[in-house]
Order: sequence, then structure tokens, then C-alpha cells
Amino acid sequence: MSSVNLYPNGFLVKRIDSKDDKIFGKYKGVEGDCFPINECFSPKEISLEESKYLSKFLKDNVMLNGFDNSYVDVCPNIYFLKRYIKACQAEGLEIQVIYCKTQKKFPESDIDIGDGNFKFIGYDFGHAGGDYYSCVFNEVTRIPEMARFHLNQYGLFNSEPEILEFVKLRNELEKNKSCLNFELGEFIIYQLWEYKYI
Repeated sequence: MSSVNLYPNGFLVKRIDSKDDKIFGKYKGVEGDCFPINECFSPKEISLEESKYLSKFLKDNVMLNGFDNSYVDVCPNIYFLKRYIKACQAEGLEIQVIYCKTQKKFPESDIDIGDGNFKFIGYDFGHAGGDYYSCVFNEVTRIPEMARFHLNQYGLFNSEPEILEFVKLRNELEKNKSCLNFELGEFIIYQLWEYKYI
């Protein structure tokens, strides 16, 4: 039985390319170039109108955590997701699509992750939006006290007990000021699946 309440929230689209492979290596969690087609993106293949529509939809319906902290910045709308993926493909962007369950109640998603298109990849601990900073990616290999943790082939934790042990140690180190190199902010547990969209 789970000791953490995790709610089905929706999808995160993350750009992956050779530069990201050098930075992130095997890591497949939430941190990275998320939702790459946004108001700063200059389209080459899709129309400017389509780019503006996608950006506005994200701003109005996905990037809500900064206004309401009961939200995580993911997309529950499968129709928008398909349109967004199609635009990324047209632009030649290599992407990873991740389905997220988190400690945030909103947005609510009713996607069936048992349909064969979803592969469980692990647990992450990071910001609920913005830069999606991951404590797992940035701290497990950098902070000596965390050297005892072992990550899976995706650079994530395999199980809930493992992520909870990590969070507990991180909170203790932060409270005791044992480590002054911690990122500040509110962090949440993510349970992640990679979505096969092709």
C-alpha cells in the first residue's frame, strides 16, 4: 500500500537532442527543455498562427502552478497533446513524452496507462513547473551524503520507498544545514511513465 497520495495529472513534453544527451546522459526525468514550442520558439515549419495557438494554450491551461500551487504544470488534454507532438515532429524536434502522477491534485487526468503505450520509468523529485528542477538529477551524484543511493537505467528511483528515503535524507540535511548547496523551493514526488506516441 502506498504511503504517498499520488494523483494522475497528465503529460510533460521534453525536447531531447544530442546536446541534452551530453548534459543529462541516461536521465529521463522531468528536468530539461520542457514544452519546447512556446512563446520564445521561432517556428520554421509550422505556421506562426499554430505556434501562437500552442503557446497560448500552454500559458492558459498548463502553466498554472505559478498562479495556483495546487497544480503541476502538465497537460491532461490528449487532443492538445497530439497536436503539440505533431508540431514538434514537423519542426524536427526529438522529444520524450512523459506521463506524470504527482502529489498535486490538479490537473486531473483520466488516461488509462495500462493500454500498452506506457512504460514505467521511475520516481523523480522536483519543481512542479518552471524549470522542473530535479533534486534527483542534480543532487544524488553530487552530494557525498547521497552516494548510497542507486538510480535505475533512466536516472530515477525504482520504487516509492527509495524516493521517500531520499526525500527524508534531503530534508534532514537541509534542516541541519549539512549541505548548503541545495536548490530552494517547493518540490514534489513524480511517478513517471514514458509514453510511446508513434
